[in-house]
Amino acid sequence: MMELDVSIHGEGWGDSMPALPVQVVRVQNREVAIRILDACDDF
Repeated sequence: MMELDVSIHGEGWGDSMPALPVQVVRVQNREVAIRILDACDDF
């Protein structure tokens, strides 16, 4: 499982929002499923 920091762009998300830590949970064809990590998550 890969962990990344992602920045979300679009309506409702400001340019000043910090990147979110996420974990890739599935990759299928051209789709990627991610889970936003909480600072308290245990791995």
